[in-house]
Amino acid sequence: MKIDVLNLVAFGPFTGKVIDFSGNGYGLHIVFGPNEAGKSTALRALQGLLYGFGHKVEDAWLHDYNKLTVGGVLTLTNGRLLNLTRYKRRKNDLINEDTGKPFDQAELDTILGRMGREAFEHAFGISHDSLRLGVESVLAAGGDLGHALFAATSGLNTLKRVMAKLDEQQKLLFTPLAKKANINAGIGELKKLRKAQRDASASHHQWKKMKKRLDDLQQQEVEEIKHVETLAAEISLMSRHRDALKFVALREQLGKDISELGVVPDLAE
Repeated sequence: MKIDVLNLVAFGPFTGKVIDFSGNGYGLHIVFGPNEAGKSTALRALQGLLYGFGHKVEDAWLHDYNKLTVGGVLTLTNGRLLNLTRYKRRKNDLINEDTGKPFDQAELDTILGRMGREAFEHAFGISHDSLRLGVESVLAAGGDLGHALFAATSGLNTLKRVMAKLDEQQKLLFTPLAKKANINAGIGELKKLRKAQRDASASHHQWKKMKKRLDDLQQQEVEEIKHVETLAAEISLMSRHRDALKFVALREQLGKDISELGVVPDLAE
């Protein structure tokens, strides 16, 4: 993709300003001017065209906030021209000027190679401040030039500090032969638990032996219950016999007393 035209319709100090990059077929264009001429503003306008203005825009000091407008013409890899205009509004803010219809931001993101705003700023929108921070990162990195250059070009100016912090976190998590690091302590605890599990577990043969013993005890329990029930029935029968004995003895005594009386005459009513 190539930027042919940047149209600063209403943005920052510009009104209807057109920057044409399409002439003479040159691949490199330089936009120069004195301080406060609007170079950084034009760069922000380009980012607004490609990615939207966002909720707050710092360049709405000449034009009304809701009237900010930036246009541009892009030459795609297949040679087709794409004429777009971006408006400051919530819906349908990107318009295809050739059709007059809204243009999908997702389609533009595909044209941009899925490069987000932040990556675009780091790769193509280096400002004076970001360049200064990059140089400071190179100086602070000392001999680690590879990391410093990567930080300067990608915008990760704190790469060295981040890596140092990651190293510290790594040492907290795991250090060979250490006992207090989290992972080391976790491994030690896991070994203890596995040993406890092995001690509490039984082998296959032990389990079969214990299972047979349990089955035998359960069968013995069933037999003992039946034996207890039989004894209970016998006790109940013997108790009834015992209770009946006193009546048998009384009957025998009464029969003996009657036989001693001899012949007894019947009395009238």
